[in-house]
Amino acid sequence: MATRILVTGDYWHSDFKDLIGGCSVSTTLVTVDKFLHLQDQDSTISSSPFATEATFDLVVIAQSRQGQFDQSLIDAVNAFAGATPVVMMLGSWCEGEIRSDRPAEGVKRVFWHQWRGRFSVFLDQLENDGVTHWHGPATETDADCIEAANSSSVNLSHNHLTVGVSAWNVEAYDSISSAINSFGWKTRWVERSSLSSLAGAVNAVCIDADSLDKNLERRITWLKARVFEVPMVLTLNFPRNNEVSDLHNMGVSHVVSKPFELNDLRIAISQSIESRPQSASSVPAPKGAMKVGKSALGPSAI
Repeated sequence: MATRILVTGDYWHSDFKDLIGGCSVSTTLVTVDKFLHLQDQDSTISSSPFATEATFDLVVIAQSRQGQFDQSLIDAVNAFAGATPVVMMLGSWCEGEIRSDRPAEGVKRVFWHQWRGRFSVFLDQLENDGVTHWHGPATETDADCIEAANSSSVNLSHNHLTVGVSAWNVEAYDSISSAINSFGWKTRWVERSSLSSLAGAVNAVCIDADSLDKNLERRITWLKARVFEVPMVLTLNFPRNNEVSDLHNMGVSHVVSKPFELNDLRIAISQSIESRPQSASSVPAPKGAMKVGKSALGPSAI
């Protein structure tokens, strides 16, 4: 049976629309007001008017800024979802939520820049086991989720990789290299290696950076043009949507936000090697009606 997800919240926001539009599964978009209408009804996914051919495998709440939705909406979505996992996809302006606000209860939390990798793990686990990390209890802490993710048995199809690491100092190199070595992969320090020794010797490059500036732009250009034409993955402090877009245009295939979970980096490197260029469709702003999509490129109105 085909995987089906339901998305509500601020799903047309720039942080989310390409991610949702690029989902390779059947995606249903539901406006927030429809969920609030369900709050006083005894409705579940199986009995809801939103359910058509089958139940949903995942419910997503897209939140672009902290405090955008109060707990009453979260409770309504959870009541609607029943045993189906509920995940809140967080935008760039939610990064300080844990420090300055009270995060929503009863949902798993995933930032927009973590979505592609973690959603791919969800799909793999759903297909192979029928139960995923996102099916865990709502009382799980972030530490519990990290431990479960890092012990994931997801098959990434790459067991003998060598990854070039571009870092300006030994501390940064050791940090990234240790993470990559923990996957069973080898590393080479780009800045301490000759070009001839790197050519054809690495499967991907992981670039460590703090922020997107002119120095990083020149560094990416140099790596791409003079070292090797292999996939590039970048680790960056709290990237913004426009920065990720700019980096993709420069030739970076995946951007991993620091601090990161080990599994995020592992999946990014593996997917950068496997990935092929794909066009993504955009998600329209809501017009008060539910929209369902079954295209491999995402939602389309019916």
